[in-house]
Amino acid sequence: MRPSVFLRWISFGACFWYNEPESGHLSFSVFCLMGEDMVSVLIAQHRELRRLIGEIQRQAVLATEYAGVIDLQVSFLKKLAGHLKLENDFFYPKIVSGMIQRAVSKEQQEKTVGFIAKMKDIEAQVLCFFDEYQTPESIAERKESYLSGLKEIIAVLMLRIETEEEGVYMLWDFFGDPGGTTTGEA
Repeated sequence: MRPSVFLRWISFGACFWYNEPESGHLSFSVFCLMGEDMVSVLIAQHRELRRLIGEIQRQAVLATEYAGVIDLQVSFLKKLAGHLKLENDFFYPKIVSGMIQRAVSKEQQEKTVGFIAKMKDIEAQVLCFFDEYQTPESIAERKESYLSGLKEIIAVLMLRIETEEEGVYMLWDFFGDPGGTTTGEA
């Protein structure tokens, strides 16, 4: 079960809270200062997601019991949820609204919106995979299928990360929020 994520922009930063599905408690997870470049924050999150998914794969290959793999997956999904909340509820909408405000051609706007839709498709693939393997037993019962699927998910996730970093992230300084001055709620 994935945690619910709440994002709130305050005058000097972004705070993420997670509603833990099992306990129902809110837990604070991430804080980033507005002085930091938005793209730098997103890229740093990508690095952490890459590290975690690599560790999931390493442990899954070697494990005979999978509780530790599940713990890593939960950590990965929390960080992914926060990252996606920042991208989907703040970054991407700011890019699109900036393109509209600067009267970028409809064709270019449609390409960007199409790109965002493709990124959301990849998001859905990743989340669907992890929904299928939520317990140690679900991995143990289908280890080869899990490892094969995990390899594919890693490839898809790396494609998304590389595509974002080499593409849409470059649009932030022009269409997003140069200087990181936005305040308010996402």
